[in-house]
Amino acid sequence: MVDDMNSLLQKYIKEYGNFLYKEIDRNFKHITNVNETDIRQYSKDFDNYFQELNSLNKYVNLFQCISGDEKLENYYRQFLNYHRFLDNQMEYFSMSSKYKELKHLLVIAQSLTCLDRFSSFSLSDYGFRGLYKQYHLEIFRISQDAHKLIIDYISKGDYAYVDLALADIDENLSNSKYLNQIKHDLECSLNKLMKHTKSMAYWIEGNISKEKNNIRLINDNIENISIILTKNRIMNLIDEKTRDNLRKFPHEIYQILTKIFIHEVHSIDLFIHVNYYLEAEQSIENLTHALRELSDNYKSNVVYEKKEQLQKRLNHLLDDILQRYDFSDVEKYHVHPPKDIFEQLKRVLLSGNPKYVDIYKSLLEKIRVYFSLNLDKLGNDSSKDHVQKILLLKNAFCFLPEELKILFQFHIDQLK
Repeated sequence: MVDDMNSLLQKYIKEYGNFLYKEIDRNFKHITNVNETDIRQYSKDFDNYFQELNSLNKYVNLFQCISGDEKLENYYRQFLNYHRFLDNQMEYFSMSSKYKELKHLLVIAQSLTCLDRFSSFSLSDYGFRGLYKQYHLEIFRISQDAHKLIIDYISKGDYAYVDLALADIDENLSNSKYLNQIKHDLECSLNKLMKHTKSMAYWIEGNISKEKNNIRLINDNIENISIILTKNRIMNLIDEKTRDNLRKFPHEIYQILTKIFIHEVHSIDLFIHVNYYLEAEQSIENLTHALRELSDNYKSNVVYEKKEQLQKRLNHLLDDILQRYDFSDVEKYHVHPPKDIFEQLKRVLLSGNPKYVDIYKSLLEKIRVYFSLNLDKLGNDSSKDHVQKILLLKNAFCFLPEELKILFQFHIDQLK
């Protein structure tokens, strides 16, 4: 009976010993796995199980039953070898400026500092705690340098470099005042960037020709903010309000620009309607330039289609003019004087736009033909209102461009 109980007890003790060994091995494996993202729980469990194993040392027979001395000796060699490996790796990453990898190993070293409490595991003069302390100070110095660098990048608006440099700032390892200053400066800079970009956008309304530099800046700023939205370190660091403003910004700036460009399209349409062709050509050229400058970061089918419709009208301006005005009816010349249209066409010609040469000549010929036909009709007219028709034609003559006045002056003088 006693032998059976001893056998059961030994079996239980061995099973418990095996359980401790498995848990120590399992947690050590997780702690030293460089792909683990959170090893805090493994570190806690490792400490508890290893401490439990060491506490059994005072029970000689029990400890002998689970081969405790042999197992501790094996652990000693395993942990000593890992300490040497970790020391070499940390030195290598430090020399290679691979601070991200170094910080991960630093967390591992910190998680294994519990081993330094056991006198039998005096692995070296400074153990895992010594490794942690040595490279923690180095990371701290790196964080200080990175802090200065990041503040400089923020002041220059180099947000991509800010995000890269943030990799050298560890919130758990750095003095919080550094992160707080970076966070404050970054939020101020980003909010200023968004506000300034919107202000520049509003400012270009009605001033596109004078704001070409600002349009380029608007494009650069939109692109900058698009990049910022992909930078997790920046997005995770800034406050929720700034983060929310950044996410809303692309839609907001799109709405602002679209409203401005639609207004510009309406202005061009009005210029064409009142025959201000020079202003229409200049405005559509400026609008085209603005849309081209912004093409990487702003696209609006509505704006593009309306602009293309207006461009088509200007490209076929002669047809557009003839559709809007019936020059065959000379009695309406006083309503839409041809000479006014030609004055506006001349303004474009003087600006050096070659396509208006043909428009000018073709329209001049059209009106010459229409007026000539009316002269011919009047010459063959013997109706009662002949005199009135002469007066109407002479009145229409006053609204002809100078070239046609010279051409028809003699014929008008001969009318009786």
